[in-house]
Amino acid sequence: MSYDKLKVNCAILLYFNMKKLLLLFVVVLIFRCGASSKRPDWSKYEPGLKERIDNSNCSQLQYELYNADENSDTRLISYIDDIQKAKKCI
Repeated sequence: MSYDKLKVNCAILLYFNMKKLLLLFVVVLIFRCGASSKRPDWSKYEPGLKERIDNSNCSQLQYELYNADENSDTRLISYIDDIQKAKKCI
């Protein structure tokens, strides 16, 4: 195999791998955006949690985020993250 043919084959492989990476990135981005639009089912939580989160300052929000992370509660984590962004905590 000549050197030029090898370069072309490598370029083709690189091109297709980049397309796969781009597709993977788009899928992850779409999934992440969709996940953040799902709000917690507040009936599953202690009464007053939503109000407490909505009225928390940045350090209190970090504490709530820590607790949600400890419980692997992705919807609550996403909700708290959105509140932190809205309050410019992050």
